[in-house]
Parts: sequence; structure tokens; C-alpha cells
Amino acid sequence: MVKDDKPKVFDLANPSRKILIAVGGLIFFVLFLIASSIALAVKFLEPTFQFVTIILLLGIPIFGLSLATWLIFRSLQTLSRNNKNDIWQLMSLEDQKRKFGDKVRKVSANTTMAEEQINNLQIDYLAAEDLALRQIKQERKTSMTRHIKVGEADFDAVFLSHNAFNFVEVVFLIKPSLSPNEFEDLLKKIQSAKKKFVRLGLDSKIKLLLVIVTQFDPANEFELRSSLSENFVSTTVDIDIRLLNFEVLRRNFIASAVSN
Repeated sequence: MVKDDKPKVFDLANPSRKILIAVGGLIFFVLFLIASSIALAVKFLEPTFQFVTIILLLGIPIFGLSLATWLIFRSLQTLSRNNKNDIWQLMSLEDQKRKFGDKVRKVSANTTMAEEQINNLQIDYLAAEDLALRQIKQERKTSMTRHIKVGEADFDAVFLSHNAFNFVEVVFLIKPSLSPNEFEDLLKKIQSAKKKFVRLGLDSKIKLLLVIVTQFDPANEFELRSSLSENFVSTTVDIDIRLLNFEVLRRNFIASAVSN
């Protein structure tokens, strides 16, 4: 559905310290049991049985403790390492150029633009995408990684919020319409990302944030909103749609830069 999102802050808890405390407590508890058992063995067993009993009391728990500690730290390494590289990779410069070229061609496909106008469109599209991502990052108050690939699906950015991976696609429109092919491509991308998560055994929630930067009047914007509602109402994909005005974005960021 089409809506304006409120800023959200994502907080990642680091489990390392808690696990280290738990391991330390486990080691202390096992050593206490070993010491208590040895003391009882020395007090109540015959001297001929004490040596073998003490060896068993030391060897078996220490072996078990060592094995458990190794397994815990192995799991800790898996949990605490940066798994982002397993989920997505940065797009190559060539892939970024290809994707950007495709975006510009889609915008200019049904128009009769001169070469100079297409060059201006490229500049505007690049600026629109950058400013839109800056705006989303500022609103969500979170870190964001741009130009990533999840399997075969590429996205303009990704950020984390409330245990969900938010994949961002930015579209710049000069006419109030999103073609059916673009709609299908977006659904295929997010479905591809979901399949990658399943293969990795991840149960995190996946969202698609579609940021549409417009450059037309309010009447056309209303027409676009109606069109988007009709296209996305039946999909099961979790999609947020944000509409931003290109001129407003430019004024906001230029004013901010001048004031600073």
C-alpha cells in the first residue's frame, strides 16, 4: 500500500558478552563439582580406589567441558560474524551501469526525447536516486548499503529495521504510470530474495520499499497513487511505497547544505 513511513531505529544486540558470561559460569560450576567430587572420594573411598576415581572425575568432566566450550564458541563465531556477505554482495560497477541504463531507457521509452534531453534525464535520474536514498536513510536513522545483489536479484539499497531486511528500489517517473513489466520485475526480485533466504535457512522478514520520485503536478500524483493501489493490492509481498517529489528533495538538501 502507499503510505509515508515514520522513522524507525533498528538496534542489533551483540550476543558475545552474554555467551561469554554463560560459558564462564558453566566452567566455574563444573570445576566446583569436580572439586567437591574429588574431596568426597578422598574422604570416603579406600586409597586403592582413589587414584582411578580421581582420574575419572577429572577426565570425563574436563573432556565434556572442553567439547561443550568448543561447540559454544564455534556457534558464537557463526552468530557474531558479519553474515551480510552470505546474504548479499555489492554490485560491480558494470552491473550498476547496466541497471542505471535500463532505468533511463524505461523512462524515455514512450517519449520522443532528443539526445540532449536524454543526457539531462540521466543526470536528473542519478540525482533523484541519490537524494531519495539520503531521505530514507535520514528518516529511518539507520545505516544503509547501496547497490547490492541477493542471488540474481539486484536492489538499489538495503537496510535493517525491527528484525526485517528492507530492500529498496528507487524509480524516477516523469509520467504518472508504472508499467506492468516494471511491476512484475519488482515482484520477481523480492521472490528471488526470499528463495535465497530459504536456502540460507534464514527466517528473517523481508520487505520491499519502493521509493518513487516524481516530477509532475499533484493531479498526476493522485492518478499514480490510484494506479499503484490497484496493482499492488492483490500481491502477497510485503511492499511499502513511498512517493517523493524531486523538486522538494532538491530544495531540502540544497537548503541543508547551504545552511551548514
